[in-house]
Amino acid sequence: MFRPDIEGVINMQIINNQEGIAIIFVLLLITFMGLGISIILNSTELSIKLSNNIAGYKKAYYAAEAGIQYGKYLIESNDPGFPFNLEDYQEGDQFGDEINLENNSKFSLFFYKKNVEEIVIIAKGCYNKYIKEIKINFYAK
Repeated sequence: MFRPDIEGVINMQIINNQEGIAIIFVLLLITFMGLGISIILNSTELSIKLSNNIAGYKKAYYAAEAGIQYGKYLIESNDPGFPFNLEDYQEGDQFGDEINLENNSKFSLFFYKKNVEEIVIIAKGCYNKYIKEIKINFYAK
């Protein structure tokens, strides 16, 4: 009968001594909260990079589109300031120029004379490291 009393006392001491368990729970809670915060911050950083990429590609696209519109204008207007006289070029000849725009963007504009009526306009828009190329067939009047 003496033995069970000692075991009961030891078991009661183990059950009642829970001072260290609170520290373990707090440390686990802090660890999980830190992991959650780092995941959220990483996700936010990725979203910002993705947003910047999309904005960069859009700016490059719009620079290329501006190049196409400018190329059409140059051909249609017969502007004396146009650096290239289309009649001076034979079929298969190509010529071009590069024009800087605002906001660190620019476009390279190329004309390729397919035949007497058809000219291919190629505009390559650039913004920082982003590049977008647009090519159209233009029929001169």
